[in-house]
Amino acid sequence: MFDLQDITSLGVHLYHPHLVYTTSRDCTSRIYDFRVTRESWTGTGLVRRDAFGMLVDDSESNCALGRCVALLTGGRSGGHEAAVLGADFHPSLPLIATCGMDHAVRIWHLGPVLFKKERFQWQGVLAVYREDKPLFSSTTIHDARVLSVYWLSEGTLLSHSAPKIRLVKGRPVEGMSGTIVIWQWLSVARFFSAEDDLYKDPPLRGCISDYRESSSYKLISCGRLPERAERIFLNRHVQRPPLVMIPVGGRIVIVNTCHLPIRPRPVMEEGKEEDGDETEMEETMGEVIGWSLSVDVKVGGDMKEVEVEGCEMSGDGRIVAGVGDLESVWIWTRITN
Repeated sequence: MFDLQDITSLGVHLYHPHLVYTTSRDCTSRIYDFRVTRESWTGTGLVRRDAFGMLVDDSESNCALGRCVALLTGGRSGGHEAAVLGADFHPSLPLIATCGMDHAVRIWHLGPVLFKKERFQWQGVLAVYREDKPLFSSTTIHDARVLSVYWLSEGTLLSHSAPKIRLVKGRPVEGMSGTIVIWQWLSVARFFSAEDDLYKDPPLRGCISDYRESSSYKLISCGRLPERAERIFLNRHVQRPPLVMIPVGGRIVIVNTCHLPIRPRPVMEEGKEEDGDETEMEETMGEVIGWSLSVDVKVGGDMKEVEVEGCEMSGDGRIVAGVGDLESVWIWTRITN
């Protein structure tokens, strides 16, 4: 498969756990199907390479499960032009959203290859589906590298970016902290209607304004992350709004997505564009506010500063687990009377 240094993220489909995505620094994303065995995809003249998901010798042939069934390519034709850093399967539609170093968020159609028993074949052998043109692509939602993207509902997404890098006297310096944005993809009803077959062939295609630089979105909430915050973790539940968990130093900030700052109103002055000035938009963007879980580590009787690097919440929201440096693990539980 890949060199482990090339893979930037990995995730599983919420309702189809046999489907796994990986994103990579080679500007591509790959979808793997673990229902497919090696015997079902080998054939005359087939070369076993990383695109096929398994690189094994004959002694391991009986235990090789899964293979790559879709390749989302990069390039100027519509794909990512830099490392892909995150992705997320749509829970109910044959879509996947990706984001990356090129400041872009893209939405891809996956219907023909992932959810139908009839797979695309070439010379009698299962072939890899290749896509280079997404249904949506935009580099204007964020002004820095986009680190993650999540589906909140059918056409609503949440994404967050790293701090913007500015050049000061020829040296790169981090500017304001990163941003978190909730936005709506306005074209979902154009591609999917209630009467259509969700997994129809041939694959859906947009026009050049969709996969080059689409304006078919609407910003709902825009917030600035706390300083030193880089990662976010999302907890989704069907009976309550999603919660965003943000590790910041020695604490975890938990934010209800319903309480994220509303998008600031554009400044309307004579001689300015309708969307206002980008710098003024940044300065008026509200900071994300939530409640915090703090951690303390005592080593040899002294309190040590620690960094929380990752966290997760149980489905019912009653338990939060965090991991960090100094080989530390923390667990919080909600106590109710």
